[in-house]
Amino acid sequence: MQTNDDIGTIAICICTYNRVAYLKKCLDQLIPQLRSSRIVLTVIDNNSTDGTKSYVQSLMAANASIRYLYEPQQGLSYARNTAWKTSQSEWLLYLDDDCLPSDRLIQSALNIIWTSNSIAAFGGPIDAIFQDEIPGWLPEKFGCFSMPFEKQTVIE
Repeated sequence: MQTNDDIGTIAICICTYNRVAYLKKCLDQLIPQLRSSRIVLTVIDNNSTDGTKSYVQSLMAANASIRYLYEPQQGLSYARNTAWKTSQSEWLLYLDDDCLPSDRLIQSALNIIWTSNSIAAFGGPIDAIFQDEIPGWLPEKFGCFSMPFEKQTVIE
């Protein structure tokens, strides 16, 4: 079993493109959980034109645990790769900008790391949010339920 001193740092990576309103809702729930110097929140701006950069920079002025990266090549894979290539953390936790993270997300992630000896990846459910109507191409029931966060999946 690992201890708090063994885990190193965790980089929470949120990739975004022109969805600053979603990003604000996500970060409103996530920032209060940044209580440790071992947690780094990185927003990867995937070429946004909607004020994402200035919003994140305003957060950085008040919180040293937040950083901003710009990825000009369009696409989620490019943004996520920028996150891991520039990270100096032992652990990466990817979130989407349109999710509402549990108020226990970071503590749950830490608990998984502390109690597992050979973890390779883990994940859990999220609550999807929509600014407007649910897009027609999504299944009718999408986003109408919330699975309990305690049901994580661990890959060893």
